[in-house]
Amino acid sequence: GKFGHAAGQTEMDAACRFCPGGWYSDSEGDTACVACIAGKYGLIDGRRDSEGAACSDCPNGQYGDEAGKQSVAAACSNYCAQGKFGDLPGRTSEDTACSDCPAGSFCAGVAQKAPCPAGKYGDLALAIQHEEAAGCPNACPAGRFGTSVGQTEMEAACPFLCPLGERGHALGQTAK
Repeated sequence: GKFGHAAGQTEMDAACRFCPGGWYSDSEGDTACVACIAGKYGLIDGRRDSEGAACSDCPNGQYGDEAGKQSVAAACSNYCAQGKFGDLPGRTSEDTACSDCPAGSFCAGVAQKAPCPAGKYGDLALAIQHEEAAGCPNACPAGRFGTSVGQTEMEAACPFLCPLGERGHALGQTAK
C-alpha cells in the first residue's frame, strides 16, 4: 500500500508514502502506484491489491471511463438513461453497462427495472419504456383477469376467465 517516493532515505516514513485512494501498490519496493482501472474506484489510502480488494466496481446502472478515481461519484459519474437499465457492475461505457428495457417491464433508468403489474402486459422491448404506461400498455380485456407480473402476452397475463353467470366489466383486473 506504500510506494517509494524519495531516494537516499534511512527511515520508512520518509522513504515511503501511502498510495492515495483510487491507486494501490502491487508489491514491496514499488516506486509508483497503480491506478484503479476505469469502471472501478478505491476509497481507502494505502491499499494493496494482492486479492483485488483495492478497487471496487461501479454499481449496476452506473459507468465511468476514467482510471484512478477515489469515489463512486468521480469514477462512476454516468448513469443508464430512462428506458434502459444496468445489471452489470464495473462497466466503462453505456454500451456495456446499459441494456434496453425488456418486454414485460418498464425502466426508470440506472439499475431500475420493474415488471409489468398484475393485470397488465407489455409485448415490446423499447427504449421509451421508462414509465408503466409505456412499458405495460396492455390491460387484461373485460372478462379476463390475471395475477402474474412481468408478462409479455395476454394469455399469460390474463389466464383466468370470468365464471359462468358473471360478466367482466372492467379492463386490467387482477381478481374476479
